[in-house]
Amino acid sequence: MDKTINSITYNPYLPKLLLFGDSITQRAYSYAEGKTFVFGAAFSDDYLRRLNVVHRGFSGYNSEQGRYILPGIIEAETSGNHSIALATVFFGSNDAVIPSNSQYVSPERFEENVRFITKALLDAGSRVILVGPAPHDEVHRNQLFPGDPADNPRSTLRNRQYGDIVGKVAAELNVGFVDLWHAFLENVGWKEGDPIPGRLKDTPPEDRDKPSRIAHLLCDGLHFTGDGYRIWYNSVVNVIKEQYPELEPRKLPFLYPEWQAATVEDLQKNVQKD
Repeated sequence: MDKTINSITYNPYLPKLLLFGDSITQRAYSYAEGKTFVFGAAFSDDYLRRLNVVHRGFSGYNSEQGRYILPGIIEAETSGNHSIALATVFFGSNDAVIPSNSQYVSPERFEENVRFITKALLDAGSRVILVGPAPHDEVHRNQLFPGDPADNPRSTLRNRQYGDIVGKVAAELNVGFVDLWHAFLENVGWKEGDPIPGRLKDTPPEDRDKPSRIAHLLCDGLHFTGDGYRIWYNSVVNVIKEQYPELEPRKLPFLYPEWQAATVEDLQKNVQKD
């Protein structure tokens, strides 16, 4: 698969970075809500001419739906000489709703699904980074939808529970893990045992009409602002450095050599049949 020009090796079939998940992944390239940082664009820029970033986010999907569409995605993205070098997998925010909600997936089944998805990607030759749900800003959600807080199908503590499941599977299968629940809260100075920012029960009644300490990270209590995406981005970059250093951008070859090393004569001789 690799080719050589003037002793410079390159791969004409760029491997891929697959972003797979729900609406938070779907919005990874969005400039909506005044985003000042765009997750998908940042990775596309990091991996220019090194990896093709493939964007496969599906709004509203849970892990149960994800496990059934993934085989087709893998088949499409690995056909011929193509391959997936790295995949991020981010489900759980929808799975963790209350059981009466149609998006709900039980913790036991969620664990099975995350394990299935991870093994399918590993079997396809990809490295994997699993991502656990961020905290849910119950205060903001209650401001957007005033009424009985019990009507909120989401909970920051359930998000933490499902994130812990993701971390368990990541450790079991020795793949990367991004713990967004802790990353978001630690970004605002939270420590274990403190009241949880954004949790309604931890917010005094007189403060429930004010922005929570994590409001700048979540545009509607669930989806990320640019600042929230930046935390996710930095977390993924750190996992790559620590667990998959061979996939750091600077260590991957360009698609075709730099222009100085690729004369027209070299290209005519070596590239015409790519």
